[in-house]
Amino acid sequence: MAPMFELQRAIRIEPQCVANDRLRELFQYWQRQCRTGGRPHHDDIDPTEIRRNVGRMHVLAVEGPGIYRYRIYGSAVTNPDRSEMTGKTTRDYEDQNFARFVTAHMDEAYALGQPTCYQIDALTHGEPYRYIRMILPLGDEGGISHLLVGTQRIEVPESMHREILSAL
Repeated sequence: MAPMFELQRAIRIEPQCVANDRLRELFQYWQRQCRTGGRPHHDDIDPTEIRRNVGRMHVLAVEGPGIYRYRIYGSAVTNPDRSEMTGKTTRDYEDQNFARFVTAHMDEAYALGQPTCYQIDALTHGEPYRYIRMILPLGDEGGISHLLVGTQRIEVPESMHREILSAL
């Protein structure tokens, strides 16, 4: 049996250069909300202003070093576990390869205190799994309290679409 998640490569993309319109709009919105400390506070984010991204977004609370809890998990987002993650942490994925990979990306954005963006090419259940993940830190001069994550599918096996799974 093929491993659930097998990373092929993760290519770093400058957030302002991302080709996807929705993610570029999300990044531009984040930039407009930035405060003096260089990033918006989580209270500055108004979902009605980023409506096109809501189903493909997550909001994670930073609970400690390497601990990121999903407060909101986008309804149209896929993952190799095919599960709803609201209330769980990035370490709670059944597939621990995927858990470590996602947590490492969150760690990077948290440590840098600035947006990060990757095109991810992987296999899941032996099938191509390609998407873009953009992580936007939220907080104030006291530090980062939340991470806003936008995703966009490039190639995802149909069996992973959560809207199909929820209908079963």
